[in-house]
Amino acid sequence: MNFLKKVIPLFVLASLISSCSSSQQTAVNYPQQNFIDWEGRSSNGDVPAWIEPALNNDLDNLPSSLQQKLKNKYFIVIESRRDRMDKTSDAELKQAQQIAQADYMSCIARNLNTGIDAYSKGSLTNNKDTKKYLQDAASNAKFSGFNKVTESWVLTRSYSSKKKANVDTYKVFQIYACDKGSWQSQAQSYIKNVCSQDTTNEKLNDVAKHSKQIANIILPSKATIITSVDVK
Repeated sequence: MNFLKKVIPLFVLASLISSCSSSQQTAVNYPQQNFIDWEGRSSNGDVPAWIEPALNNDLDNLPSSLQQKLKNKYFIVIESRRDRMDKTSDAELKQAQQIAQADYMSCIARNLNTGIDAYSKGSLTNNKDTKKYLQDAASNAKFSGFNKVTESWVLTRSYSSKKKANVDTYKVFQIYACDKGSWQSQAQSYIKNVCSQDTTNEKLNDVAKHSKQIANIILPSKATIITSVDVK
């Protein structure tokens, strides 16, 4: 348990939103982003206030209105990216939205895998068989009770030294949240299921015995899906 407390903070974990967090919000200066388009811009709207904290993985400074929606819940922020190939089409934006929605459960599971492997001090991913158990479990993971709280997108422009040209990238953000109790029971079941793949494996058995502690500490977090398409 002490090991978990030392290791888990090294990963990017979302804190359980509490009522006191909104009262402690302070102004934060984020690195300047080169936004060239965003959801709502056509109607003269600003970049949604929660996008910059999400881009910078600052989940403690989400707007208070959003924090209220996430109160007493565990949540995951999915980021999906696609490079824009055709300036007359928004096909890549739609692809990024579809990918984020289709893959968020696997992202939750991969986050749990990180905690499982941290508890085993990396021994599970260093073993071919147990590594495959983790990968297969994440690919097939199903969770219930997670609802999409909000979503939005931005289009950023950056210079690529490799391509020697500007690259425009759609970045889609979706937030899914689940009741605390439902999340913990499902996370615990997931961990036990992974560990049941080989009952003769002592390390898996040890992880299974501590599934409750791991589930209580590992929270969903921001997960990034990089799906950019290279220009040939």
